[in-house]
Amino acid sequence: RALLKDAWRRAGERHNRAWRLAVADASRRAGDCHLAWRLAGELGAAAVRGLPDPDEVPLWQAAWPDCYLETVRRQAGNDELALFLLSIMRTESGFDPAAQSVADARGLLQLIDEVARPAARAQGLEYHPDRLFEPGYNIRLAAWHLGRLLERYRDNFWLAAAAYNAGAAAVDRWLEEFGDLPADLFAELIPWTETRRYFKRVLTAWAHYAFLRGGPMPMPSLDPPARAHP
Repeated sequence: RALLKDAWRRAGERHNRAWRLAVADASRRAGDCHLAWRLAGELGAAAVRGLPDPDEVPLWQAAWPDCYLETVRRQAGNDELALFLLSIMRTESGFDPAAQSVADARGLLQLIDEVARPAARAQGLEYHPDRLFEPGYNIRLAAWHLGRLLERYRDNFWLAAAAYNAGAAAVDRWLEEFGDLPADLFAELIPWTETRRYFKRVLTAWAHYAFLRGGPMPMPSLDPPARAHP
């Protein structure tokens, strides 16, 4: 990582964008998705707008890297959910397994104790908070939690993303208050700005991942969101 950071600094001093792009791509190939994501971000948001030219594909791959994909796929069970989980990971931690928030959310998918502990218990795993910094353990618990949210919201991915951020109790309350509205209006009425921004970022990342892997683009329904299962 130190060598890659030094190469990035030298490329910046020389204003060599092609070299900086090569360093970001090398970081991704080396498995350091956090560094690749950060370096791609430093190249600017404008560089990843629209559809990529062939020369820009490595930048997109660095900005939306697929590190941990095999682990995520094993836990998710299918590619659709795996890419959705990667999108949450990108939004939550920027692929930093050592991330820790002021609320003590930990690891790649920023799990808090009240979510991680029951997820471990349900799978017959011993629960150790410090293990949340281990990618495999963190991903396994988060995949179980996300699966339960998708069951609760009848496979509505954007409601599950909102609940991952705000908690199921808040989403259930919003469904009771204005859940009869079309989904796009419902989304804009969510009173928590952070949650509105969060699930939009997750869905945007999910679309980028689908594009990069040549799969169908996710198309959230605009029908009124279904009530949660009790």
